[in-house]
Amino acid sequence: MEVDPANPYRLRLPKPNYLPHNIDYDKPVVEKFLKPLDRPSDMENAAYLNKIKRFAHEHGITKPKGYNVSFHYNPDMEKHHFGMTHPMKPWRLTLTKSLVSAYGMNFAMDNYTARAATYEELTDYHASDYVDHLATVAPQPQPLDIENPNNDLKYNLGGSDCPLFDGLYNYCSLSGGASLDAARKLTSNQSDIAIAWGGGLHHAKRAEASGFCYINDIVLAILQLLRVHARVLYVDIDVHHGDGVEEAFFSTDRVMTVSFHKYDPMTFFPGTGALDDNGPKNEVNPGAHHAINVPLNDGITDEQYKWLFETVIQRVIDKFRPGAIALQCGADSLAGDRLEQLRFVGAAPSVQMSVIPPDLGPIRDETEDRLREEYAERNEQRRKLREEGVGDRMEIG
Repeated sequence: MEVDPANPYRLRLPKPNYLPHNIDYDKPVVEKFLKPLDRPSDMENAAYLNKIKRFAHEHGITKPKGYNVSFHYNPDMEKHHFGMTHPMKPWRLTLTKSLVSAYGMNFAMDNYTARAATYEELTDYHASDYVDHLATVAPQPQPLDIENPNNDLKYNLGGSDCPLFDGLYNYCSLSGGASLDAARKLTSNQSDIAIAWGGGLHHAKRAEASGFCYINDIVLAILQLLRVHARVLYVDIDVHHGDGVEEAFFSTDRVMTVSFHKYDPMTFFPGTGALDDNGPKNEVNPGAHHAINVPLNDGITDEQYKWLFETVIQRVIDKFRPGAIALQCGADSLAGDRLEQLRFVGAAPSVQMSVIPPDLGPIRDETEDRLREEYAERNEQRRKLREEGVGDRMEIG
């Protein structure tokens, strides 16, 4: 194998023509935001951080030795709003982030403010026409398929699943940026484990939104990992099948996808991921046998899930020998999830509601009120602009 002249310690990876990317392997790995944040930018967050620091000091919480863990997140993500009745609520990132801080976990990690992914980075995988549409399409006050269920939605955008909301492109860019930054921390050996908070949008296709997902930040991150690692293992524990990631790497032997999910081809989204779906049926295709799907039944217990997961993943690692692992941590497979209810709380003691601190209610209510006010204010500003005859910049083509 040829040696990379820019880095004599790194072998140049082969350039197969079946990977779904536009990445030049000879391009250097761009590394931004090298220095972890020392303190938040505003006084309110700084006061809260100091309070947590005092708590950590009083209770002897110190940064553990061993793995370097990085945490990548942009607080602007939680300000976006899919719609009042939509089950996808980015403000929930605020609640779970509060848990991370309350337990002092942020002191065990290097914390980074994630940037927004660039247009060029998004189009490493996604079609440029699709990304252009995401950047220019106007928000819709209500889903287009409510009055007309048979409405033909361009790129599957504007319906009840993937509505067109204010700041859509910014939301997509922030999600992609966090996962890209996390991947680059791994490829540069600055982190052993990198967490992209707010990522994991595994249903998005190259030129189609799907299942609340508009861009596939996981695919973008894996493409970065493939610039350094010969093989990458993707593990998906969301209650829904990770169809978007599996489709992206369907015809390559450099990515193995493993998905644990609830499955029913007729009644449960996305209706894919049967036990015998293991990649292309043509044995000549490099991706044959490089997709593993583990369909689950309702009511699986902690012990059953743990045994199944460890058995499957250990055998995959032993055979595939990946250089890096990407894990999609979909929380809807947990017991007590109101949307899917794969696992019962009574059968899963690790997630009994009693372990959740009782003070999240006020945080949730305060966040909801703040988002409603900001959303109403933006709508009012947009209404005034329309009355004044001032429109947003747009291209006609």
